[in-house]
Amino acid sequence: MKKTILCLALLFFIFSVNAQQQLSVGVSPLMAFPTRDFKTFNETGYGIGGHVMYSINKKFDVFFELAFTKFSGKQVTDGGYYYDGSSLWLLDSRFGARYKWEGFHAGLGMGRCNFLYTNSNNFSAASGLSISPEIGYKISSIDIVPSYNLNFAKYTTSGNLNYWGLKVIIDVFSKKI
Repeated sequence: MKKTILCLALLFFIFSVNAQQQLSVGVSPLMAFPTRDFKTFNETGYGIGGHVMYSINKKFDVFFELAFTKFSGKQVTDGGYYYDGSSLWLLDSRFGARYKWEGFHAGLGMGRCNFLYTNSNNFSAASGLSISPEIGYKISSIDIVPSYNLNFAKYTTSGNLNYWGLKVIIDVFSKKI
């Protein structure tokens, strides 16, 4: 139901406003800094993303992004025992919208996160809803975007997979429509 409402709202914006429409495609290197339980067992993640942005007008954009990130496992010591954290691979896809003003923008993306991780030489998976509030600044064709990624996928009974993200989106194609 929520996805349907979001899609209808996006379609309303697309068809109700018809000034300064632009389509852009970009790539981004990204860094992900795990929080809470996630940072206990995993290092900073590094990855790459692809982005499609549609500017509805001077104030609103809608976007789709697909990103791949790898988090290396950490060795943790607890009372003389050593634990190796699992390496995790994240495939994240989301749709979203953002509001722009004077180079700055604030937005929200929602989608699906898919984690693949190793545990004692076995592969396991977790997936779930991903919500990502973001704020950023665009300079020419470069967009600097910090975000907090709430991922509702658990790879242990108590762990979460949330992280602070930083991506630098570089437009490789842009065309007024």
